[in-house]
Amino acid sequence: MEAVPSELILVDTSKNPEIHKILLEYTDQVYEFEWCNDFAKARNVGLKKAKGEWFMFLDDDEWLVDVEDIIQFFRSNDYNKYACVDHRIRNFMDANFERYSECWVTRLYKIVPGSEFRSKVHEYFAPLDGVKKRLYALSYHSGYAFASEEEQEAHFERNTKLLFEMIKEEPTNIRWKMQLIQEYASMSKWED
Repeated sequence: MEAVPSELILVDTSKNPEIHKILLEYTDQVYEFEWCNDFAKARNVGLKKAKGEWFMFLDDDEWLVDVEDIIQFFRSNDYNKYACVDHRIRNFMDANFERYSECWVTRLYKIVPGSEFRSKVHEYFAPLDGVKKRLYALSYHSGYAFASEEEQEAHFERNTKLLFEMIKEEPTNIRWKMQLIQEYASMSKWED
């Protein structure tokens, strides 16, 4: 944040005054959101408050580790050529951060008129029209490092419930069926 002009916007779904107080130590832009099982609605709170040209989001279980490529991207004029940016994310599978998978995620978007996040789960940014840039920046994600099998099962149940709702709302959208298959594969629930 010190390297390029930026603002920090935090959307607080905790309903916990102590957490809210801690968040205010980092920014005065902390917005409470009543959780309603809709990730896009929560993201849109922050997006609507953004004053800049670009929007990057991270969840509370993610943190940036290597941002040099992002800094160089915004210090150059190249950023004007792109609509969004991918970076690497390392998804940890255990509390000791020994087992992980790594993939590319799109978390940085140019804001255009009508920009919004869509979908209750595995949300996406729209409209998205233009060229994507891939940067070697890295973030860590601890959201798959479950403390117990029960915690993992609860995560699976939450996501599959929301995906079934999305399939019911948009039965011809293959995206939700593919996401559902991934959820079942992650739990090795092939028979279900």
